[in-house]
Amino acid sequence: FEIDTVVVDGISLGAISQYSFKNIVVNHSINASFKNIKHTILSSADTNGTISPSGSITANQNSSLTFSITPRVNFLIDKVLVDGVEVGSVNSYTISNISAPHTISASFKSKQLFISTIVNGNGSTTPSGVTSVNVGQNQSFTFTPNSGFKISNVLIDGVNVGLVNTYTFSNILTSHTIAVTFDQKQPSITTGSNGNGN
Repeated sequence: FEIDTVVVDGISLGAISQYSFKNIVVNHSINASFKNIKHTILSSADTNGTISPSGSITANQNSSLTFSITPRVNFLIDKVLVDGVEVGSVNSYTISNISAPHTISASFKSKQLFISTIVNGNGSTTPSGVTSVNVGQNQSFTFTPNSGFKISNVLIDGVNVGLVNTYTFSNILTSHTIAVTFDQKQPSITTGSNGNGN
């Protein structure tokens, strides 16, 4: 607690810590009131998650305050800073025995999503194998048959998308698979006439 105000003979003298009566010749009154010491906690989070409570919070001296940190869908807690010091990727933090102002901030990072490519036959994809992407990212793939081969089937997450040689994922929110099949081209057969109609 701290002194709120001191009233002497009905007159407020403010938050003084002492008062002396001198040459007392009449009756007097003195009244002191007290209040909780308050401290400000500034709480914030970036746009990919929330912290609660947030904003400017007033806390009493020696009190405790617990904050909950929640990422948005497809995001993870990256770090939590208390008074500029990292306290880890925690989803809850308590400031105990508050005796001074504090700050707490939370930042978040995108979950890593993956696009896996499967090649059947003689050809390749670019990129190939497993590609790591961030949430909301766009990613394009190119399919190239080897010499003498052709694209015969392209499946995106098991769905046939036709005989395309490129495919782009836009605003990626989940992992995906690409399966591309390459088949040998059929040799061309040229027919002609011997002049006898045979």
